[in-house]
Amino acid sequence: IPYWGYGARIFPFANERPDRFSMRVVDIGSVDVAIHIRALWRGTYRGSRIHDFLVERASIHYEDPVPFQIGGDAAGERSTLNVSLYPKAVRVADFYAPPSLDPALDPS
Repeated sequence: IPYWGYGARIFPFANERPDRFSMRVVDIGSVDVAIHIRALWRGTYRGSRIHDFLVERASIHYEDPVPFQIGGDAAGERSTLNVSLYPKAVRVADFYAPPSLDPALDPS
């Protein structure tokens, strides 16, 4: 799913490959977010401080433990996080699919 709540396309490349998940590494401050909020929301922002990867697995390491959540629920702190793609497809309900960015694909 390439978007978060209210249709924000946080992972614009999420549907590129079914055998990978989208990992986005961002190093921008709040001023840049404010300046580029529309492009960030649409998933069209590109810059030297935002990096997109399509990966099977990743290991993320922090100097100090950081708060961790599972499905928005607090799950303690972690200094290492290992994530991987589940080997089988999982069907999910998509109750809100935002409109397509491509006007040719928009049925309205």
